[in-house]
Amino acid sequence: MLLLFATIAGAPYEYTTVRIDYQNTNIPSYSLLVPSFILSHKFDSGETKKLAYTRRVERPEYAELNPFLNFNDSHNITTGNPALKPEIGDKLELCYNKNFENGANLSFTLTKRINSQDLKQNHYFLTNLYGKRERLYECFSNQKREHRQGI
Repeated sequence: MLLLFATIAGAPYEYTTVRIDYQNTNIPSYSLLVPSFILSHKFDSGETKKLAYTRRVERPEYAELNPFLNFNDSHNITTGNPALKPEIGDKLELCYNKNFENGANLSFTLTKRINSQDLKQNHYFLTNLYGKRERLYECFSNQKREHRQGI
């Protein structure tokens, strides 16, 4: 017999704009819908089943957007990428929980996460005229997708 049915849902909309005062450099604005929902059933047998979906946004940090070359370290050059887009993480969870009368608990969660526009730091070695590695060049880019799953 079903004791409790719960639903939680939301879909906030956000608009983000970042400005930089540097000639010929523009950081694009973007808007996003960030939905989430949870469906949960609790049975009188002590079992709970849950289905959840969430979308998360990871915005690029200032250093990842900054177009200037950073030479603070003589062996590394770092630069940002003003064209970076936010990383979007879509996560789906299917959960099962069983509470026993003796206080024991059994729980399983299946998770699938897909990151779109995944933010990555890229590393390239710069060589001198003799082919010797002299410096590490680091920059940022968006990758297509990254898939993760787990139990």
